[in-house]
Amino acid sequence: VSQWRRWFDEEGVGDVEAKLRGVIFSEMSLAIDAAVAGQGVALARSALAARDLIAGRLICLTRSRRPADFAYWTVWPKDRAKTKKIARFTAWLSSAAAAEETALAALLA
Repeated sequence: VSQWRRWFDEEGVGDVEAKLRGVIFSEMSLAIDAAVAGQGVALARSALAARDLIAGRLICLTRSRRPADFAYWTVWPKDRAKTKKIARFTAWLSSAAAAEETALAALLA
């Protein structure tokens, strides 16, 4: 709910309390699935909604994007050196994320 308040405030939408009703999901993926199914609007991280946006199953209500309050990290046990396998995986992950970001930026342009 606080994320919605922040979004409404930053978008300049008044009477926030009247708009804050409906289902609240514990997982963002469930909110995205509900939006894809036509059950309402979801406030979601672009990294999680990108495939549905790119495929046209979802559309953005606004062109504005806001930085998230947290990030994703790749981690592994401290006692294991960064192996070639881990290096290949993190390189692939970075490349996939960059490609998705490029596609999303083009979609929102």
